[in-house]
Amino acid sequence: MKTMTEFSSYALKTAVEAADALATSGKTPEEIPAALGEQLKLEGDKLNWMVAAIDVARAKNKNLKRILVLTLNEGEAAPKGAEVKEGFVLLPETFPSAHAPAAPQKDDRRDGKRGGKRGGKRGDRDGKRGDRDGKPGGGERGARGPRRDGDSGPRREENTGPRGPRPAVAAGGPKPAPVVIKPKAPAAAPTGDAT
Repeated sequence: MKTMTEFSSYALKTAVEAADALATSGKTPEEIPAALGEQLKLEGDKLNWMVAAIDVARAKNKNLKRILVLTLNEGEAAPKGAEVKEGFVLLPETFPSAHAPAAPQKDDRRDGKRGGKRGGKRGDRDGKRGDRDGKPGGGERGARGPRRDGDSGPRREENTGPRGPRPAVAAGGPKPAPVVIKPKAPAAAPTGDAT
């Protein structure tokens, strides 16, 4: 199979509109190909292929991407959906439908580890680290432990957690280290021997 040419959906739309305009202006079906060739600046085989492609484009105008013009080698069959006309094959290509259901994707990133799903379950570790006995949080005290002041509201800036109070930081950030400038040693006086 050999591709001779292709016609994009834009070129086909322009050609269909031109052919319809010529037909409504009173041209006979025999005069339309010649007038279409003048209007679209096509001649010879390319004009014949375009006239045949116009008929296919009218029949399959929904989601049309392009029409390929092919020739078949000996013993080859035309592809599915193609139309054979005057020794060449017209194969319309369409964009995928927006309403077609997508095939479900299999998520196999974990390759069967931890139950085969992302993240796995805590119980899949045979009671090792992370086993919470069905309780939420990080152990018997919960994820962060109980509040020391008994308040159940949000934690304050002066949090005194298990690590002790937070160090106080000035509003402008930490203070820079002081710069110490060392005095230079006095230069040695020149000796008076000028001999």
